[in-house]
This record gives sequence, structure tokens and C-alpha cells, in this order.
Amino acid sequence: MDFIEWKDSYSTGIALMDKHHQRLVALINQLYAGVFACEDVEQERALTASILVQLEDYAEYHFTVEEQLMSEYHFSEYTEHLSEHDAFREKITALSSRLSAGEIALSFSTFEFLRDWLTDHILVNDKKYGPFLREKGVN
Repeated sequence: MDFIEWKDSYSTGIALMDKHHQRLVALINQLYAGVFACEDVEQERALTASILVQLEDYAEYHFTVEEQLMSEYHFSEYTEHLSEHDAFREKITALSSRLSAGEIALSFSTFEFLRDWLTDHILVNDKKYGPFLREKGVN
């Protein structure tokens, strides 16, 4: 069973953004499953570090595309949305650095943070731009 199950309620109505969100969900699920598949701490650290880098890179790609769309169409909540992305960037970068340095291992609270941040961000922040962008002809 996946740690995060994609729900139709997460859809923004913007196909590309929904595809990105589904990929982020898949990466978090891969990270979660990977932790439990490892036989020892070193294997777990290597696997989680690798997947966390993928998650960090894909989140950056997604944020860039999303921010470009909001900027191009002058979305009124762009600045607030950007602040949310920046906070996530800081958190995930710090987490990745600490994991790479061997200071921490991923805990359940880390997975809860990733799940809660992503689902809350989609349901609260991203859902706001869906109708706005569709009105501008973006599907």
C-alpha cells in the first residue's frame, strides 16, 4: 500500500501540474517503500539519499514551471505561493544535507511532513490557481 494515495480531489484541473503532483507523490511513495526494503542502515542511507535528491530535483523543476505559469498570467497570489515553495526548498535542502552528512535517518515524522506539506499545499494553495489558469485558457 502506498504512503500517499492520489485522490481526484488533488486535481487542479491543469493537466501538466496534476502530472507533476502525481510524480511527486510517486517519489515520496518510492522513498517510503525504500526505507522498509533496506536490510541495513548503510543501504538505507544510500537509497534514501538517492531518492531524496530525485525528489528535491523534481520539486525544483515543478516549482519553476508552476511559478512561470503563475507569473506569466499574473496570478494574484503568486508572491504568497512563492513563499510556500521557498519554505519547502529550505526544509528539503536541510534534510538532504543532514542525511548526506550521516546526521539523521529518515523518520516517520519526516514522511508525515512530506505527505502533509504536499497534500495541504495542493489542496489549499495549488487548487486556487486551477480555476484562474483555466479561465486564461490553460488546461
